[in-house]
Amino acid sequence: MFNLWSFTMTCLLIKSSNAHWGVIYDEDSTGLRSHTLSMLVNDSPGVLNIVTCVMSRRGYNIQSLAVGTKLVQQLNKLIDLHEVRDITHLPFAERELMLIKIAVNTAARRDILDIAGIFWAKAVDASDHTITLELTGDLN
Repeated sequence: MFNLWSFTMTCLLIKSSNAHWGVIYDEDSTGLRSHTLSMLVNDSPGVLNIVTCVMSRRGYNIQSLAVGTKLVQQLNKLIDLHEVRDITHLPFAERELMLIKIAVNTAARRDILDIAGIFWAKAVDASDHTITLELTGDLN
């Protein structure tokens, strides 16, 4: 049995004359269209790098990824990749997550936790010298 890892990537699609997946996408004032891809891959070392390399070989980077039928077909050829779905127009939950590890002494621990509480941060790990905080929120 494979260990599977799932991630979602939001990509920018450069305006072009051909339609992708037969869907018309909302464009912003710069002519860029947003896509969200959901990928299910094997949990193996370097798989994210492999997926990223497929995109970079076509001349795109993380800040401006063009996702079209050909790119999805190329991604589907990867051994460690099980499925790629364009979920741009499907209902899905989208949140940002930040983990912060802070070096802290005993005297400052309470102050750090009080400040974290103001921002609704949650302590997820603590040791004698560090605290790890989790913050989640909307993209805006």
